[in-house]
Amino acid sequence: MSAAASALEGGRVLIGAADLVAPGAIVPGTPFADGLYRALGIRQIVQGLLTGRLLGHRAAAAVDALHAASMVVVALRSTRFRSAALVQVGLGSAFAAAESALGRRS
Repeated sequence: MSAAASALEGGRVLIGAADLVAPGAIVPGTPFADGLYRALGIRQIVQGLLTGRLLGHRAAAAVDALHAASMVVVALRSTRFRSAALVQVGLGSAFAAAESALGRRS
């Protein structure tokens, strides 16, 4: 795994761990929202550990793009969860772009 890929996946794991341990740190939420953030944190950790080993960068980019798209829908439909969804749109989009760039290199 390249240094750039290791840095990206390490960052993903750290973000996932932060969501798991302190889900309301970025966007304060309800217990329900905190539970969703914890679930998303677990997804980030698992994806970070699998990408480059079992999951290619292009597949990881697709997962991130789908996640970002699903959060756009949440942001449009829910005023209650809009802020949290928009944070996830940003993260998903950034990870999708980075994974896509790494996928083109390999």
